[in-house]
Amino acid sequence: MNDSIGNTATLDQDGYRSVTSAESPEHMKRFICRVVANVGCRVTDVSALVTIVSYYMGAANDIRYESLATDLSDLCRAGDKFVVSQPSL
Repeated sequence: MNDSIGNTATLDQDGYRSVTSAESPEHMKRFICRVVANVGCRVTDVSALVTIVSYYMGAANDIRYESLATDLSDLCRAGDKFVVSQPSL
């Protein structure tokens, strides 16, 4: 699996733009997992991840990176089963 763009894109608007322009679900999955980790959470439901990826790829022109990060953080903090908080070390 080649997800190099999703694995190396910066976690900001420029990185989000580069991932969406690649038009690759694999790149977007990896990018979203990195965003989730960056907000202190982890993905627990891969099928929900696929749905989230489809949404953010399709809405890429209308969504900013900050909204993506906020949405994912809110899902985690709300106790959504898609993402859960990572315990602090």
